[in-house]
Amino acid sequence: MKKQLPSKKTNFASTARSWIIPVAGLLVLVVALGVVFQNGINPTGLVIASRADNASLSNESIPPGGSAADGKVTPSQFLSRQQYFEEAFRIDRESYAIFEKAADFSGRLLDQMPAYFSLGDEEQIWSQLPPVPNDFSEIAFLLATGKFFAIQDLDERYMKQPEFYPGFKDTGLRFWTQPDATSWASNGYGTYPSEQWADLTLGETDTFEATVFIYSGFGVQTYQGLSLFVDAASQSFFDVSVSPDTFVLEPTFPQFHPEWAKKILVTGKIKPETPAGEYTITVNVGIPPESKRQEWGTEYRNLYADAASGVRPSGNPITLHVTVK
Repeated sequence: MKKQLPSKKTNFASTARSWIIPVAGLLVLVVALGVVFQNGINPTGLVIASRADNASLSNESIPPGGSAADGKVTPSQFLSRQQYFEEAFRIDRESYAIFEKAADFSGRLLDQMPAYFSLGDEEQIWSQLPPVPNDFSEIAFLLATGKFFAIQDLDERYMKQPEFYPGFKDTGLRFWTQPDATSWASNGYGTYPSEQWADLTLGETDTFEATVFIYSGFGVQTYQGLSLFVDAASQSFFDVSVSPDTFVLEPTFPQFHPEWAKKILVTGKIKPETPAGEYTITVNVGIPPESKRQEWGTEYRNLYADAASGVRPSGNPITLHVTVK
């Protein structure tokens, strides 16, 4: 019997870490995204804790995003609780006023913005993304609060929208509304949800699978090649595979490219000799095989970069906590 790791808890607290490292006159951005779901009991015994960008949420606090005058959504704006929840993740890109805000920030004229961003118009930022489904805001909110369980069923219509990831409206949009022409973000990625828990029982549920989304950091201008690998210690007790394990994350700036985010499936099976106990399985980002680096370097030229760098965030991009009984 296979156990799928779903979302669980009702509250989360968030931390965000970022590193800016000078490299050959450029700035390399590496971001560690951290959100932890807490409280509540899931009858399945499975939990997800997510990494998201600078978000904070509890039963009484305000979810990231919004369309009020100050850019936030507050409960007092709505009589309906359901409408409030859906509004928090609603996509209304015209309200972002990116070119207008970027012109004010940079001291340039509004009609200079297309050339400044190397885009035909503001809508081109999103032109390569899939259409937004009607229930997007509700599903995104349920996932962020740990109440959506069928993560493996979410397709690109959901996971390739930047608003799917908590914190985009609060911190991600600034790369467009407050552009910095003195530096380029050439390296950075995030995972969501990044931590998951599972209870397995020897002789009954001996396999599991976890779905995680990995995406290029907001503002990143390069094609990032990477390989995902499972730590060696975990392989002593579980047969674990990651699919896909080697690929390119495409740029998010100045426009989102089609493959800026990927769905990752991690599957595992208890080895026969594994005793009962608590185990942690980690999946890390590494440099891809040299043949792939050469291939992608030829294809993308100066826009290619390895996602893994000499300096990386603390912690692991993907962590699975498994209890074997």
